[in-house]
Amino acid sequence: MIASLDYDIILGGGFKVQMAAAMKEASEWGLDPNKIVLDRTVCVPGFTLERYQLLRQSRLSIFSLICWGGLVSNLMGMQFFSPTVNMYFEPPDFMKFLRNPHHYLEQTPVYVGQHKKGWPIFNLGDITLQMSHYRNAGTETAFNDWVRRAPKVNWDNILVMMFTQDPKMLAEFDALPYAKKVCFTYLESDLPSAFHIPPKFRNAKLLWTVANNTARNTVQCFDMWDMLLYGKNTPVNR
Repeated sequence: MIASLDYDIILGGGFKVQMAAAMKEASEWGLDPNKIVLDRTVCVPGFTLERYQLLRQSRLSIFSLICWGGLVSNLMGMQFFSPTVNMYFEPPDFMKFLRNPHHYLEQTPVYVGQHKKGWPIFNLGDITLQMSHYRNAGTETAFNDWVRRAPKVNWDNILVMMFTQDPKMLAEFDALPYAKKVCFTYLESDLPSAFHIPPKFRNAKLLWTVANNTARNTVQCFDMWDMLLYGKNTPVNR
């Protein structure tokens, strides 16, 4: 019935809806998948159809220290063009990865064991991948997802994300040769990559939790559209 109607957009509801699955099903029904917008995306401050379409067409790849990349892709209705979306690195390993991502993405993950909390751990050369979102999905799925997504990286449009309260690491991160760099921090800093979290958003929570909550749209202190499209540090006006 919907396919027979004239429509500008199709608004989908439900936070657990996966965009890739929704687009596949829409195509099977004869709908235009490019006109699907999820309700959670519309609720992100600053949403416009123009910004949404720009973001989806940009094929943004996210290299993230923690699972922020997967969370923000889910929030904004983006596809995964990076293998680092549902896992985390230790910060020194992440910095190694960012300094030479081509080298690491050409390597094959090697399973080395299971974390005490139940997720698989892989080595990628001399760095370790903590596949924290694969506690139930298992080792094979974690491996296959990494291998499948690694070649999809859009080297012309990459955003790198981490968090730190270490001034030295923040400076090293800021010096990396990426156009879009986002480092969530409680530190006061003039460095372009320093996205300072104001005290009112902290609520005595750990920094990584607050960082992930920006990708859940429960901490609204930065304009996510400017961040993802241009790497800009634009406060949300409240």
